Amino acid sequence: MSSQDLKNELSVSHMSIIRYLNELERENFLKREHGGAVIIDRELSETDFQNRVDLHKEDKKIIAKRASKFFEGAKNIYIDSGTTCLYLLEYLPKDINIYTNSIALAFKVTDYSLDNNIHLLGGNIKASTKAIIDLDNFEFLEKIKFDVSFIGANAISSNGNLTTPDHKEGLIKKIVSFNSKKVVVVADSNKYNKSDFYDFTPKKYFLVTDKKIDIRNKNLNIEVIYED
Repeated sequence: MSSQDLKNELSVSHMSIIRYLNELERENFLKREHGGAVIIDRELSETDFQNRVDLHKEDKKIIAKRASKFFEGAKNIYIDSGTTCLYLLEYLPKDINIYTNSIALAFKVTDYSLDNNIHLLGGNIKASTKAIIDLDNFEFLEKIKFDVSFIGANAISSNGNLTTPDHKEGLIKKIVSFNSKKVVVVADSNKYNKSDFYDFTPKKYFLVTDKKIDIRNKNLNIEVIYED
């Protein structure tokens, strides 16, 4: 929630909200973000990166296989730091330029020994996700045009809004989506009907998931692709 929402909800001063949030962060109940705070998912925070990659593994494989059709005809692509995105590498064609903020994904590409140009964005690293979230040069990213971007999401609301707990990660997703001819969101259905802190929803995107979900929003152009 934002600090302003909390202030209105609790009918207290802004300084009181800041004091409460600081105390709750010290006790590890939440994480402060710019303009607000996010509740810590204790189960997730105590799970290492590899365990998150393996979570719902079979669903992620299905999603990656279905999403791989968007590689066709693409020359410059962006692959996000979401764990489902790692499974896309099994279907990655050669001679394609890859941009990413995922250290794990960059190493995987070299492990696969694919004949691809891999460009890793520079900046500060978030240890829990193995992702670069605070870029050294946003202007560089804003100038790149992608044929396709593959984006992960922590939460998908019933009206198709996409959110993530970290506003820095969310800003990267937003810039990339804006500069892409096609935006392909890869997320398992366990993310559905949930909401997180930062909204990065593009006006038009493909959602590749593992089962049918119902999204209705006349203001967004969304095509849901799922495994029958």
